[in-house]
Amino acid sequence: MLSRQGKFVYSTYAGPKIVDIQTGERIKQWDASSRRIIASHDERYLAFFMTDRGRRIFISSYRLIVYDLVNHVEAYRKNVTDADLSEAFTFLPDNRFVFVTEQHHKKTEMMDLQLNVVDLETRKSTELLSHQLQDEPYLSAISMEVSPDESMAVVGLTNGVLILFDFETGEEIADWQAHSDEIINLAFSSDGSMLASSGRDGFIRLWGIWP
Repeated sequence: MLSRQGKFVYSTYAGPKIVDIQTGERIKQWDASSRRIIASHDERYLAFFMTDRGRRIFISSYRLIVYDLVNHVEAYRKNVTDADLSEAFTFLPDNRFVFVTEQHHKKTEMMDLQLNVVDLETRKSTELLSHQLQDEPYLSAISMEVSPDESMAVVGLTNGVLILFDFETGEEIADWQAHSDEIINLAFSSDGSMLASSGRDGFIRLWGIWP
């Protein structure tokens, strides 16, 4: 992935790494497996999750890392078990970081989703909302996005379902079967009235979002 300013190339191949596009210098590389890497709006931070080499990536990962590209240090790290952390995370324009954790309850066959917000300046994490839904084998949150005005958040699941939340109150607005397989990417339009979703079923779909 090429940075917006054309200074860096980010890659997950053979482990997450950052390369200076002008010099070809490898700035940083982690000896781990990863399949998703995103940059903050101003490209100061880079976020990715990863597993140690040899561990199979499917639903979630062992470590979630936010790397500071200005100071060349880890700004945030969360070490968790595979049952706790999902692949769903994103940045807000003010460099707050949002990620989803989950808990699976075998006895009740329910799953709890929690949206957490991290202030990367203070490294303080706050739980924004908690949502419970019927669990099923291999169910997990795999993608998420927040609308430009931060009024809504949407989470995509491995079963192709989208869940739309009120980002301020944490209440569910709607949920629907958007794809027949994992929802791998989500994006709001600039005015928040449209939502694009892409799934592993090979489709890209556009959804109208009304308040």
